[in-house]
Amino acid sequence: MIIKISTNDIIGIRVYPHHNDVGIRRVWEAGCALVEYLTQPQHIHLIQDKKVVELGAGVGLTGICLAGMCRTSQVHMTDYASAVMENMEYNVRINEDWVNRSRERFEDGNGDMNEDVNSIKGMP
Repeated sequence: MIIKISTNDIIGIRVYPHHNDVGIRRVWEAGCALVEYLTQPQHIHLIQDKKVVELGAGVGLTGICLAGMCRTSQVHMTDYASAVMENMEYNVRINEDWVNRSRERFEDGNGDMNEDVNSIKGMP
């Protein structure tokens, strides 16, 4: 699955829709809504420069986005099933460059949060 973050930014997320473990089957709408909320200028202070723990992170989309876009000091993502954790680790690895580029852009003051976070949309 390709997730469009902004006009120039996309990230990849691997899901297994027919897998038995719930956390690996899909991107949950609540995670997308949480990212949209926390990346708004009036809310970003809630997690900026803080350690974030995501319980039941599933495919890892929420934690990956927050790590790249909110200047958190750390993001820890957890889940129960080993297959879910392995898939989450894969998703973190394939998006590591995006997270680092995004963090650099916002830390240097060259990123416009309002422009880059219009919405998070899953694309087939």
